[in-house]
Amino acid sequence: MNNIKSLAAKELLRAGGAGSLGAVGVFVYRDAAEAGGAYSVARADFAPHGDWAAANDEAPITDWKLDYDIVDSYFKPLPALIEAGASVRFVETAMLSDDPDSAMDENRVVDARKGQKATVVKSLREHLSGGLYSVQYYVRLEMKRKTYEGWVDAGSLEVNE
Repeated sequence: MNNIKSLAAKELLRAGGAGSLGAVGVFVYRDAAEAGGAYSVARADFAPHGDWAAANDEAPITDWKLDYDIVDSYFKPLPALIEAGASVRFVETAMLSDDPDSAMDENRVVDARKGQKATVVKSLREHLSGGLYSVQYYVRLEMKRKTYEGWVDAGSLEVNE
């Protein structure tokens, strides 16, 4: 928590002190690629009475308080990824898509049936908000003597033992 408080204080000093800003907000991210989205580690508001809505550049610094929130899931490990080359099988019927962000019909490559075997080519883990992540796998599978490749949600797969 002291690190977050220190960041807020540094931003305040960099801006020239309380007289030049009405409040300071700090978002902390697990990874730089997440910046700009919902914070994944913590957020802090250093503002009059600890209330961002009360931002006022004339409020004396003695009235400023720190309000913060730490994402509990930050302290949990990131979801494990299945390694490229691993043999997997579908635990449910699922659509392979040519776009990891879309399950629309126009992106349909093929529907894989429950029990269908496939090989993981690569993975994509994307931060959604807080401690939530989306994991997609790009897989290769053979059906009816044809090879198909596409993206599928992690929940549709399990590793072959």
